[in-house]
Amino acid sequence: YTTLIGVTDSAACDVCGTDENIEHLLCHCPRFASERQVLANALRRLDDRPLSVQVILQHRPHLSTAHKAVKALLCFLRTTGLCERL
Repeated sequence: YTTLIGVTDSAACDVCGTDENIEHLLCHCPRFASERQVLANALRRLDDRPLSVQVILQHRPHLSTAHKAVKALLCFLRTTGLCERL
């Protein structure tokens, strides 16, 4: 994303060299492993599938589960500092 808006020249993650896209940041980047585990644990209570962008962003028909999922994602974005980068 930062390459698209001209903030950086490279799309590579500065930790592992992989393309730094939304899926990488949310699901794979080793920099955020501990924060991701907290997110995965919260979402696992709502959906037993492995963590993926689809699981994180899926439509949840019940307001209470949607609220819990959004809260878990926002917590992840705040604790990782990604809310300022994305």
